[in-house]
Amino acid sequence: MQEWLFLDGTYWILQDPQEVAVALAGDGSLMLLLFSDEDLATTYAEKNPDKVGSKTAHAIRGNHHMLDMLIRLKALGVGHVAVDATPGHTANTATIDKAIQNVSQSLR
Repeated sequence: MQEWLFLDGTYWILQDPQEVAVALAGDGSLMLLLFSDEDLATTYAEKNPDKVGSKTAHAIRGNHHMLDMLIRLKALGVGHVAVDATPGHTANTATIDKAIQNVSQSLR
C-alpha cells in the first residue's frame, strides 16, 4: 500500500450502528473496506447490498481518528485494509499492521 494513501485527510468507511463493513481477504482474514471518496463508498454499498447490507458511508476525518480506528479493528481481528474497492478495479491492499505503521509515521 502506498504511504500517500494515509496523508492527513478524510476517508470513508461503510457502517451501520452495529458494525463496520469488512470483507474476507484471500487468506480468510477480515479486511476493512476503506474509501478515499464518499461517492466510491456509496457506489460500493449500492452495488453490493449482499455484502454490506444497509451500511452507509461515514467519514473518518484526520489521521488521529484513523489510527484509533485501525488499532480497535486490529484488536477485533481485522487483518487487512482494502482501499477503494470497486467493481472491475483491484483495490490497494495492505496488512493492518502496515496501515497502522503508515498512519503512525504520518503523525510524526
